[in-house]
Amino acid sequence: MKSKVRERVKILAFTDVHSSVSQLMRVKKKAKNSDIVVFAGDLTLFGAGLSKMMRLVSQLNKRVVMINGNHEGMDEMRHAALNYPNISFISGRHMVIDDILFIGYSKGCFSSRVSSFKSFKERMKRIIVRNKDKKLVFVTHAPPYGTTTDMIDSGHFGNRDIRDFIRELKPDVVVTGHLHEAFHARDLIGKTLIINPGPDGRIFYL
Repeated sequence: MKSKVRERVKILAFTDVHSSVSQLMRVKKKAKNSDIVVFAGDLTLFGAGLSKMMRLVSQLNKRVVMINGNHEGMDEMRHAALNYPNISFISGRHMVIDDILFIGYSKGCFSSRVSSFKSFKERMKRIIVRNKDKKLVFVTHAPPYGTTTDMIDSGHFGNRDIRDFIRELKPDVVVTGHLHEAFHARDLIGKTLIINPGPDGRIFYL
């Protein structure tokens, strides 16, 4: 008996729309032919219009996995997401959709290290072990240190804890944001693809 060939999942990722309805409309067009949508933070501009923007995200009419950025609070976005059954808020959490494990992290945007990251990593390591047969997507607002996704001019401004997490646990894809200068940047850490999809979104397959 022949084994069933796994169909690739088409994922649309975007980040940092900062309350721009026009950017969300661009994303909506791309979402039509996607299976899952991933958002990497900064839906608003300093939290303004969060309810409206969450409603518009829900109207992408796709399964959405999202985290907050530094422009909105984790608790506020988590509560807002509860109103929409197609939106899963995963900051500090995980979610399995089909055979893909999504892990979210939204801290460390303005620091090289985060004191609480160790406990987060240990918790996620146990989850990854339990889901070792699944593809892994790590969604983080802050970019990993030392890549094109954290470069401004000639300097790197990313997070070293996130870089170390990637080196050790080897996710298939990392979706990041935060630095507008790095919109659409792509890089590799080992075999892990790192992307900043920008506010208009980029497609990847798993």
